[in-house]
Amino acid sequence: MQKITLVIILGVGLVYAYVNYLFLPKWTSIQNQRDKQQKDLASYQKLLTYQANQEQLAKTIAGLESEAKGLSAQIPSQLDKPQIMVDIYTIAKLHAVDPQTLKFEPIQTVGDHQELTMNLSYIGQAENIIKLIDDLENTPLHKFALHSINLAVVKPNYEMDKKTINLLTSPDSKDKLQLSADIKFVAYSSPIGNTDETNKKPAFMFSNFGADSIARMFEPFVK
Repeated sequence: MQKITLVIILGVGLVYAYVNYLFLPKWTSIQNQRDKQQKDLASYQKLLTYQANQEQLAKTIAGLESEAKGLSAQIPSQLDKPQIMVDIYTIAKLHAVDPQTLKFEPIQTVGDHQELTMNLSYIGQAENIIKLIDDLENTPLHKFALHSINLAVVKPNYEMDKKTINLLTSPDSKDKLQLSADIKFVAYSSPIGNTDETNKKPAFMFSNFGADSIARMFEPFVK
């Protein structure tokens, strides 16, 4: 009886060892090879499809290259703080919004592009501020993204109650309520940007865009 039990135990152990150390690793290897073969076959069939439609593929590639070129033309190749400041203030004045402050945070390199966070504050009518934000987001001059906005009522010398505020903000009111807006925008640039033509200095400028010091501005005159 003991011999039979021992044989059974040895048999179970051999089966367990065979399954775990020989069969399963080999089976896993076969499955991996089969999956790789199926992927290679799918890639091969896709290549055959490309070969049969070379003309269409060439058109697709040309379209993608044209689209990439168009997108790269919309991305500034550099972050020009002086020019950004001028454009921001110009757009604000076009919408009758009073710019109060503009503060630049340090430029950050993220992956293959750069980010410049800007903190802006304005005072103006609500509808004008909304139009201003829309123009900043869609300006072709730069690549801006709205990060956050905080609006507050600019109260006059006397204290307003809710009824007065509601009256001033109603569509029928002739007097528009003034708001202060604290806005955070992020400007982007990338080496793949292709805006050299739009960033070229005019003939009347002696120094390039981005000259942020008197020494650099008058550098062309120094021999």
